[in-house]
Amino acid sequence: MSHGVVLTNEQRSALLESLQTLCAIFWGPDHEKCREMLEKDYFRAFDILGPVPASEPMDAVEKIKELVQGSVDEKTLFNRLEQAYIPLF
Repeated sequence: MSHGVVLTNEQRSALLESLQTLCAIFWGPDHEKCREMLEKDYFRAFDILGPVPASEPMDAVEKIKELVQGSVDEKTLFNRLEQAYIPLF
């Protein structure tokens, strides 16, 4: 008998995508990644997952989303992430 969380196919795909996104974010900011983060659907996988992941990684994602939403362009986002990177991680 399994006591784990049962994921839909869409959630499984979103989980893999979100892990790739987290890995890229944890490597630190770069201009190309900042450009991608400003795209509307960049964090879509996390929205699909909802409360499935543990809270600590999701807290970091929420802080990053706040930085992204307050940035007008990739250069601004890069500078904000560069300053926030060490305290975030």
